[in-house]
Amino acid sequence: MPDQDRLVVTPYNPRRRQQIWVLAIAAAILCLFVGLLLGGQWFDWQMKEKRRVQAEYEQLQRDHEEQTQALTSAQLNSQVDSAALETVRVELSRLQGELAESREQLRLYRNLLQKEGVAQGLIINGFDLYRTDTGELEYQLIVQQRAGKLKTVKVTASVQVLGVIGDDSKTFSLKELDSEQDKDTLALEFRYFTIHQGVLQLPDGFEPQNVLVQVWPAGQAKKKVEQEFQWRLEAEEAEEQQSEK
Repeated sequence: MPDQDRLVVTPYNPRRRQQIWVLAIAAAILCLFVGLLLGGQWFDWQMKEKRRVQAEYEQLQRDHEEQTQALTSAQLNSQVDSAALETVRVELSRLQGELAESREQLRLYRNLLQKEGVAQGLIINGFDLYRTDTGELEYQLIVQQRAGKLKTVKVTASVQVLGVIGDDSKTFSLKELDSEQDKDTLALEFRYFTIHQGVLQLPDGFEPQNVLVQVWPAGQAKKKVEQEFQWRLEAEEAEEQQSEK
């Protein structure tokens, strides 16, 4: 007999279907539980990490504030120290200037008292040179008068600086060296003496050697008095005197 296809009939079992659904639901619940468990652990790790980062940020912020405060305090102290040093320097410079001026005035007053045997009229008492703390070249011209009866006089003064540039002799007027002077001569007015001060700016390459000072009563050039001074800073002269001792 030829082979014939056989029809297999499986009996319907509703209990087995229920078991499959139960297993599927249990697997879903298990997956959900595992997911919740893993999600909770990840959330806890994230929160711990956030708290750690927050703590580090707050610590860095505190360190920054402390460093900023320390820097501000250091800058303030530095400014206070610098201001105090500058105040002391300025005060010391002022006192030194007043002392030098007092000494010069004392010398002039002594000369005023020594009238016997001294020629009357205008006297060029000195031409002094100083180097200031800022490096400027300051000069002082001292002129006085001697007379039986002193009265206020008007005097014209001329100052010329003689020196060389290379091999060439050069002469510069006070107007060319002192930016505050707009004339070749000075107009002075005094009764006992006067001290004229200013700042010199020497040309490049110029080597000063002597200073020629001329003074005369205003409008009376025939009564001109002149004196030549060697170019020497007061500090250099003081050092030479100290070395001689």
